[in-house]
Amino acid sequence: MPIYDVTSSGRTPVLEAAGRLVTLDPASLSSTDLERLGSVRAEEWTLRGLIAVPSDWLMDRITELATADTPRPFGAEVDGAWYFLSPVHTVPTIEEEHVIVGLYR
Repeated sequence: MPIYDVTSSGRTPVLEAAGRLVTLDPASLSSTDLERLGSVRAEEWTLRGLIAVPSDWLMDRITELATADTPRPFGAEVDGAWYFLSPVHTVPTIEEEHVIVGLYR
């Protein structure tokens, strides 16, 4: 999976390809993970791709959104388009440097 770095920490994060890769071990995916990957989210969001993002940024962003006064979706701009982001694993391995997320549109 391509690794993306966060280049903007404003209201809408902007993710840009870092030119590096991380491997997704298919054996690490549970049946629930596989089902979620192929499902349609909220009857409108479908999986468009997979990328890896910094795990520290992922946890900070989720915490920021969970504690915000106004609810906002967890998303980012990738290659000029906005995507809803969701970790691939039901229980992400956050002690790793990167976490693989699905891009949904």
